[in-house]
Amino acid sequence: MREPLDIEKFITDWRDTGGLELANSQSFINGLCHLLGVDAPAGTLQQEGFR
Repeated sequence: MREPLDIEKFITDWRDTGGLELANSQSFINGLCHLLGVDAPAGTLQQEGFR
């Protein structure tokens, strides 16, 4: 977990992103993972998407 100032900055940066949730979702998740100190989700191979 990051410092409280990092958390506040993350919240401030994302608070007013508006109604473009789908467009911002990947950036948000990657930033949240970084903030929490965990790996970002790995991509899915094209073949795995059809299972």
